[in-house]
Amino acid sequence: VLEPAHSLSPILLELISDRRILDPIRQILNTNRVGLWTDKVNFKCPGGTGFGWHQDAPYWMHAAEDLNCLPNVMITLDDVTVDSGAFRVIRGSHLAGNRTSKDDGSQLQGFYTHPDEIDLSESVEFVVPAGTAIIFDPFLIHGSSANVSSTPRRAMIATYQPADCLSLKAKTMINLC
Repeated sequence: VLEPAHSLSPILLELISDRRILDPIRQILNTNRVGLWTDKVNFKCPGGTGFGWHQDAPYWMHAAEDLNCLPNVMITLDDVTVDSGAFRVIRGSHLAGNRTSKDDGSQLQGFYTHPDEIDLSESVEFVVPAGTAIIFDPFLIHGSSANVSSTPRRAMIATYQPADCLSLKAKTMINLC
């Protein structure tokens, strides 16, 4: 993971500022002016591990002004296949808000959703071409599988917010429109 990433290249900033992304985000946030909460590039190299079921909201609850105003957009930079570590979600899980975290004594237990909160029959795996944008809620339980392919699976993930709010890492306002 490389976070934040938008300042590394004008191309990355242009990508997350694209009108085709910002127009739906404006509708979701019910505002004309959109800011950036955070952004990152996820690198899932061949042989890379999966990322367990989790929600983003619990990570951010101590720093965000309003967790309900943080929609995510994942932009696939490579084709996403089952073998390359597909993004997966638990359909409808965002409707119940924050879920209970794991309590297994591990160092990162609080970052992962407790297995009792996960209905695997509602799991949806995204197999999509490069350039696909997937919008998802910060309360949605999601994760990814391991990359058992010979190709990388990279994605840019931007989290948006109303323009008058401070960003996560820089603690400045990053207005995109």
